[in-house]
Amino acid sequence: MARYRDACVPGSTLAISNSAMLDISEEEIDGAQEVFETTTTPTLRTRDHAEVLEMFAGYELLDPGVVPSAQWRPDQPVSEKYAARSNAYAGVGILP
Repeated sequence: MARYRDACVPGSTLAISNSAMLDISEEEIDGAQEVFETTTTPTLRTRDHAEVLEMFAGYELLDPGVVPSAQWRPDQPVSEKYAARSNAYAGVGILP
């Protein structure tokens, strides 16, 4: 990500959505991996909150920051349980 950031000009926007097993069983994870193995993207790479946040190093995060994707500026409020089921973190940052 540092090489990408260094190639960008001030004002550039970075949007990231990354899978994260927030509310899912090991069995469901294994099933998801099996599906990914049949695609052109054969590896399922999940990241925790800290890892996704680290991808924004050098960027100024827009509100609400890095959150479960269902909570990133939803049209209506969402419950914590629903947000966890999105199983992804999302965020947007601006390069100062």
